[in-house]
Amino acid sequence: MSEVKEVVEGNGYAVGNVDALEEGPGFRKVRRALGVTAFGVNAIELPAGYETGRHFHDEQEELYFVHRGRVLITLNDGDEHELGPGGLARVDAGTIRKI
Repeated sequence: MSEVKEVVEGNGYAVGNVDALEEGPGFRKVRRALGVTAFGVNAIELPAGYETGRHFHDEQEELYFVHRGRVLITLNDGDEHELGPGGLARVDAGTIRKI
């Protein structure tokens, strides 16, 4: 599987990489590129090999940003995307996800 570079949209999610959104210094328009409408923001650090388990939310859309390292995000019934540094994923509340 190759690392996600450009924005890819799926059923209830969008993934991409911050480097594909704009060039040079300044703001990177994440909301528009990934179709974000409302979400909560949290920072988490996952040890290598850790899995979150499959889950979804009743109301909260989530945005995942990979600062360093790599994650494999599995969405719905098996859509897998590898995100490296700068990787982004917007996930609808009801979309099943596993990191």
